[in-house]
Amino acid sequence: MFLAMLLMGTHGIHEQAAAVWYLGIFQLGLAFIDLIREAVMVSQARKDPSQGAEELQSFSWTALGFGGLSGSILAAFLTEAEDLRYCFFAAGALLSILFIASLRMSTQAEVEERTTQSEGLWADLKHNLGEIVEALRLREFRNVVIFIFVTGLVVPTFDSFEYFFLIDEIGLSMFAYSMLTVLGYFALLVGTQLYSQYFKEFEYRSMIAIDLTIQALVMPVKYILMTRINLTWGIPDLALIVFSTSVTKTLQYCLIFLPITVLMAKLCPKRIEATSFALLAGTYNIRDVVQGWLGSFINDTFVGVTKDDLSKYWILITIALACSFLQLAFVWLLPTRQEIKQLATTIRDSDSLAERDSGHAQNNGEDDQENLDVDQPRQR
Repeated sequence: MFLAMLLMGTHGIHEQAAAVWYLGIFQLGLAFIDLIREAVMVSQARKDPSQGAEELQSFSWTALGFGGLSGSILAAFLTEAEDLRYCFFAAGALLSILFIASLRMSTQAEVEERTTQSEGLWADLKHNLGEIVEALRLREFRNVVIFIFVTGLVVPTFDSFEYFFLIDEIGLSMFAYSMLTVLGYFALLVGTQLYSQYFKEFEYRSMIAIDLTIQALVMPVKYILMTRINLTWGIPDLALIVFSTSVTKTLQYCLIFLPITVLMAKLCPKRIEATSFALLAGTYNIRDVVQGWLGSFINDTFVGVTKDDLSKYWILITIALACSFLQLAFVWLLPTRQEIKQLATTIRDSDSLAERDSGHAQNNGEDDQENLDVDQPRQR
């Protein structure tokens, strides 16, 4: 990853095809790191079945918030420089630190290490598919996968148009736009603390309903900004942007993103954490892509907003808000906390039974070997 960023700074900024390859390699490495990190965290969270996932994920997201704050501030100043190579060189230097830190990680970080060795591509593929089928046999796990995918089919996103609206219509500088990212990471910190203190015992279904309700209450602020009525009232654009962004981002992290990550961590079956979490995370990423495609289709077919004509951008915002309430029709797919506790108890009991049977079989084998050793002198 750090080599991809260094090459991006030296070669990618001049060649479009090379930039695509370097950024693709970077995203691939980032997805791989996220998967390994979450799999290890899921394994470690099992040491505390009641609050392990909540506390460990909250700690992880807090660290992400502090790192994001410092990185966004650095990026805000670097993007003001005329030579963008410095941005990629800085990213490469930070990733090299991550590379060195990964080499110093303890091998005891994982609770259970896989003892089987690779038997070839097709054998490994067959084994992984078997693990996916095993995970999907759990009703709670299967329903969450369905919920994530189905909501992607009914809730479009129009994020790209927000960028053009803020830069072209409002006239934000790149520095100010980068500082909005800083605000987003600050909202992540606040949202994480709110979840840890007040919402970690709430039902996932209730948090989605609360988030949608507050989003609807904040929506008039966005309409005021899009119609520019605030200038007539003497309210600066940046004040409305900061207010709407801070409120919406904080609520999304507190009530949606962090809870769904905790839910995914709790549902991963034991011994196949990496495969099962990869399935959930992959479904979530596919959901984001499908939402973007759906938003583009709706805009191209019915609305017709372009980066040069954003006069109908408010229609896209209204469509996104209205469609977001369709999620409430599928929240019954999400398991309750009681169901998750029952599932964890069932898995723990089955593991204990399997370990007990394995221990009995091993003891019986040792007893048979001792009897054989005793009988052999008698026969002689």
